[in-house]
Amino acid sequence: VEDRKTDEGINYLYNQATRDGLILGSKVTGAIIGNEITKAPGALYQTDKFHFVADVYPSVKLFVISTKLPYKTLDALRQAKGLRAGGTSARGDLALNSAVMLEVLGLDGKVITGFKGKKDLILALARGEVDIAVTPDDTSVSDEKDGYLVNLFTVTDKRSVVLPKVPSLSEIGVKVPKELEAVHKFIRTGGIAVALPPGVPPDRVEYLRKVLQDLNNNTELQKAMTKLTGAWRPFVPGAELQQEMADILANKEMATKLDA
Repeated sequence: VEDRKTDEGINYLYNQATRDGLILGSKVTGAIIGNEITKAPGALYQTDKFHFVADVYPSVKLFVISTKLPYKTLDALRQAKGLRAGGTSARGDLALNSAVMLEVLGLDGKVITGFKGKKDLILALARGEVDIAVTPDDTSVSDEKDGYLVNLFTVTDKRSVVLPKVPSLSEIGVKVPKELEAVHKFIRTGGIAVALPPGVPPDRVEYLRKVLQDLNNNTELQKAMTKLTGAWRPFVPGAELQQEMADILANKEMATKLDA
């Protein structure tokens, strides 16, 4: 395993890695496709040319609020003015998540960018410097236990396996407006993709997809991951992830909608 800087690893996989199936890359799914759609300068690849093997850590995104915020329900938030959400860069995953959900929920607010990463954003929530955020559920249990935030609801129609008592977006009665369905589907994408570069022979792609699905059924791995992360998250098959990426890329207006 060789760790590389932000986009260096995925760019290397696409442009330089051997096409024999022996070199795989791993990166946050939303970042891979988001960087291409928003034309981030560091993205030197085409997402649909990768061969996705699996999503090995599918996450659910949560709408979270600062413990300093006096409003504790969605109805109360809708009455508030000037809510502050947080993100890294203007086109980054965290900022886009919040911008889309402000629109979907009909909230009055803005996104403040410049935070160094998710950890920095969580600390800002704890201090009350920002009011809301939309983050993956990977550290949600410990963040709430430490008093940094309140997990209000998921931003999709399913609950989180690590926070089964937190309701989903549909369960609290929110219906995503038709004109926002595409961008909402985009921000729901979350997890960690394992991918092969373009040009790997199809039989090797299928072989590795099968290997990952067999590993998915390994009870020892399931126990180890549950102990490490608090819950077992079944892998998303590579073919399913490939289709999800293709569906998002097929919307040629996505970048314009996200900018808006």
